[in-house]
Amino acid sequence: MTRVDGKLQQSHNQHLILYWIHRFAWLTSAEVALLVWPQAQRSLDMANRTLNQLVERDELSSRPLPKSDVAEVNARSQVAYALSVKGAKRLRNECDKTKAAANGAMLDNLEHHQHRILSNRFVIWAISRGYSAYTEREVGKGWIIDTDVDGKVADALIFKCEDDERNGFIHWVEVERSWKKQADYNKLLRFVCRFFGHFQEVVLT
Repeated sequence: MTRVDGKLQQSHNQHLILYWIHRFAWLTSAEVALLVWPQAQRSLDMANRTLNQLVERDELSSRPLPKSDVAEVNARSQVAYALSVKGAKRLRNECDKTKAAANGAMLDNLEHHQHRILSNRFVIWAISRGYSAYTEREVGKGWIIDTDVDGKVADALIFKCEDDERNGFIHWVEVERSWKKQADYNKLLRFVCRFFGHFQEVVLT
């Protein structure tokens, strides 16, 4: 690879990171590694290096996550990265249709970060297996079709179309990080049965 090719690849990798962080609101280096370098042996090292470059360019904001019992690869994976004003501007310039905006303010409130990590990891797992997905942020922001069903909004949507792109299926993702009260649990089950009951099968995992 020539020096010019290396610079182009570096810019491309930076763009991908900005794009994914825009879609997810914030990501850790472990999640960036899975999205941008899914097959690379040293994916986490490459993710950390490129994230550091973007932080130095003031295109990303970063903040350590609160103590978590969600397993991480190393201490660096306990840092959350979000778009800065400069990073959002770069992404809009490189991708005309994006709605990218600075979301560093989200790093000021990471109280429920474990819930977001679990939701993000499931979406990343689905993407790595060829599914399309709407992240928790995209659903919550209403950037897609109206997903409010009887007052409830999905934590993520996973879908895959058949060959004709008209027939397929959608997975409604609901993440529960903490124990529910019996009344809340029953309410969730009633919602699932009411909304999905007309299908042949309902699977709760």
